[in-house]
Amino acid sequence: MSIPSPRSPAPALTLSPLSPLADSWADRWVASDWKASENAAGAFTHTAGKWFGDADADRGIQTGPDARFYAISADMGKTFSNEGKSLVLQVRVFPPLSHPRPDALPPPAAPSPSRLETSADDRRFSHVPSSHPPFDRSRAQFSVKHEQKLDCGGGYIKLMPSTIDQAHFGGDSPYAIMFGPDICGPPTKRVHAILTSKAGENLLTKKTIKCETDELTHVYTLVIHANDTYAVLIDNEVRQEGELEADWDFLPPKTIADPEARKPEDWDDRAKIPDETDEKPAGWDDVPETIPDPDATKPEDWEDEDDGEWEPPVIANPEFKGPWVQKMIDNPKYKGPWEAPTIPNPEYVADAKLHAFGDLRFVGFELWQVKAGSIFDNILVTDDPEYARQFAEKTWGANKAKEKEMYDAKQAEIRAEQDAEAKRLEEEAKLAADDDDDDDEDYDDDVKDEL
Repeated sequence: MSIPSPRSPAPALTLSPLSPLADSWADRWVASDWKASENAAGAFTHTAGKWFGDADADRGIQTGPDARFYAISADMGKTFSNEGKSLVLQVRVFPPLSHPRPDALPPPAAPSPSRLETSADDRRFSHVPSSHPPFDRSRAQFSVKHEQKLDCGGGYIKLMPSTIDQAHFGGDSPYAIMFGPDICGPPTKRVHAILTSKAGENLLTKKTIKCETDELTHVYTLVIHANDTYAVLIDNEVRQEGELEADWDFLPPKTIADPEARKPEDWDDRAKIPDETDEKPAGWDDVPETIPDPDATKPEDWEDEDDGEWEPPVIANPEFKGPWVQKMIDNPKYKGPWEAPTIPNPEYVADAKLHAFGDLRFVGFELWQVKAGSIFDNILVTDDPEYARQFAEKTWGANKAKEKEMYDAKQAEIRAEQDAEAKRLEEEAKLAADDDDDDDEDYDDDVKDEL
């Protein structure tokens, strides 16, 4: 398998469990033993799911059972770098989603990986040569389907370095890129794009990119260009694009507030000032806050000798206006809030290689799902965005209409079954009510006979 390198033309490399080539997909995908000792490890199966456009072409790897950790990875065959080139990462996702953990610690030592066992009709990765020159952009692409109507979880793929121990790949394993949808209740329905800095920090994009939330297959694509710009696409449509430096915290700010600057003594930052022409009215402070109730009368049984001198209760004085406050007017000398002038940040160093990842070797999924069932397929790592677009259209695009048709038919079937069950329960309740009425009538007749 030919792998892109900085010194040679970069082919488009597809990694898919559903390639038309006929070896077992498990010959390429390695199941990790992560969480197995805790009896919390899930597994992947090869299936097209409950609805699909093509029973064979739409098969992917699906998580199961529920409430498990899932970890599986594949070797792209050779370590490569995307420096000076573009990187395209693409994958197809069929609902549901899982919840991964974006942490990164040094990996453990690497023993020999264990292989999954599966039927011989499963698939292997395919390699598609490209006639394009060495890549100036990178693209990552995959498809996801969340059949189970995910309510909280994520569907991420990771692009990882050559140091990964596939047998023990898990939440603490380092990665270069983590990309995919995340759903957790109404507040969180977004696409995460986490890029690892040269210092090893996992940086989440500052942009909010909405993800798809239905139960159909969608293709997620990340393109990183050699000019340090990027694009996120869903179903071949751009949802977000911009500059890596602006949308991730790779670098400190270019400018900072001058720590030596001080606000000038004559700087007036008061927007309003007292109106010196406004004077307190005469007698303002002579008005009491409360007064005796003029409508109160001494009770008839009140005895001054025994009860003391009677005093009427007090009430709020309607004439009382509270403390006098001088009116405020616009300050003619107002200069606005003072801000220290900015200066070049001495810690800022421009970096024209933010896009570059020098050690790329593996792709993988490291997930947690309460509700399993996500199907991942058509994983693509290439230097050619146009090839990735065509690849998505020839795979996902060719079958999406038929998948939607089958999904709608399944939903109609489910609704019909639910309606039939509701009708059955309603009829049972009516029969039970009729039986109760008959029993009441029989009881009344028995009582009359006894009388």
